[in-house]
Amino acid sequence: PQQGRREDTGEHYTYIHDPDGNLIELVHHPLGLEDSQARPVEGTHDAPGLRWTQIPGFVASAYEEEGA
Repeated sequence: PQQGRREDTGEHYTYIHDPDGNLIELVHHPLGLEDSQARPVEGTHDAPGLRWTQIPGFVASAYEEEGA
């Protein structure tokens, strides 16, 4: 695996490239998954419309701290 640094928070992340050249992030996300209506979703396989749960306002506050 390779490592990078997030543009929004500066945190490190680990990733691999699949055979087609797509970047795939290797994650363990303690907040879990949610659907588009912010309802928690238990473990699933390739379900459309899911995203990682985010801490409300986290990205916006990171930008504010940077002065961006």
